[in-house]
Amino acid sequence: MRVEPSTLSYTIDKYNGFVKNEKDLDFNRQSLSTPLTEGPFYAIEVIPGVHYCMGGIVINTNAQVIADNQVPIPGLFAAGEATGGIHGLNRLGGNSLLDAIVYGRIAGKNASNASK
Repeated sequence: MRVEPSTLSYTIDKYNGFVKNEKDLDFNRQSLSTPLTEGPFYAIEVIPGVHYCMGGIVINTNAQVIADNQVPIPGLFAAGEATGGIHGLNRLGGNSLLDAIVYGRIAGKNASNASK
């Protein structure tokens, strides 16, 4: 985990104090029912990442990138997670694969035709 043992020990002691006092002074967590007192304990490094950001480049049904003036940019196409507006405010898991495949094919064909 690349954490100094003294830092880890301090953090666990601090958390256990929050559990004992039923008040989390750092994050105001409401669920503090289990102190970390009996091992074994296992830890992993958690790294934040972006997965399907639900926004991006605006395209039309031809996979053409749309400029701010709502006009397609000649010769510029996009598909997949780089694009936005396909799913609205949420998407069903797996649906992003479908729009990547469908719009990827459309973008590829139209980009090929535009380059001729």
